[in-house]
Amino acid sequence: MSDPQSPIIVSHRNQLAQNFQRISECHARKVDLFKKKYHETEKCRDVVAKHLKTIYEASRDVLLLAREELDFPIDEPRYKSIMDESVESMEKNLKDLYVHIRSEVEKKMK
Repeated sequence: MSDPQSPIIVSHRNQLAQNFQRISECHARKVDLFKKKYHETEKCRDVVAKHLKTIYEASRDVLLLAREELDFPIDEPRYKSIMDESVESMEKNLKDLYVHIRSEVEKKMK
């Protein structure tokens, strides 16, 4: 039989406790890094959302010029209106998606 007070058993228990402590600390650092990454990703999403309409408006203007150059049968105001509606819809859908993503992430971070 082994002696529970044996220095080897005590040493192994201490080593096991230290290992669990290190694992816990590593896990905590990993969680902190994931949170930091998430917050940086959120900043990127906000920048994209902020500038997306401007980018699409510039694209719209380029496409309007192409429409004119290629002599598309649709008139400019109607074409512009279709594109503007698409951009507005995309912008709303993107905002809704961001709200959903953030909500799901918040649930998991609790």
